Amino acid sequence: MVVASIVRSVAMSRDMNDLQYLRGTSLLQGLKPWLRYLDANEHHKFLKLVLSDMGECALSVIREAERFDEAFVHSFCISTLEEYSVSRCQNFSRQVLSLLFPSKEAKTSLNLKIMMSVLKFVAGEFQNQQSSSRVRYAAV
Repeated sequence: MVVASIVRSVAMSRDMNDLQYLRGTSLLQGLKPWLRYLDANEHHKFLKLVLSDMGECALSVIREAERFDEAFVHSFCISTLEEYSVSRCQNFSRQVLSLLFPSKEAKTSLNLKIMMSVLKFVAGEFQNQQSSSRVRYAAV
């Protein structure tokens, strides 16, 4: 698909222009209503491909955070995390945290803000997952 190609080219690009990253995100948002017309297997494969590339974009933005506006870095990282399903958010959040914790700049306010947001998001996702498991168990 064209959107997947565009997101992949942004992920592979060396050009650090926040407009490119925003275009990729907005294309994905505009495409979401149309994804329901794909069968489940194709839908899953497409999202896996695009989210993998969006994750690479987010990691690039974090690595090069000094080139971007702090608000953009934080919002792009968190919006990418929100796109992941619960099972895949673990992997992406682990990548983000492993990138930020050992860095020399780990104590900057932006890095701390991203780390705290990622940890809060993951904790919330697991709490929601546990609640839905309890509801399913209670229904049985």
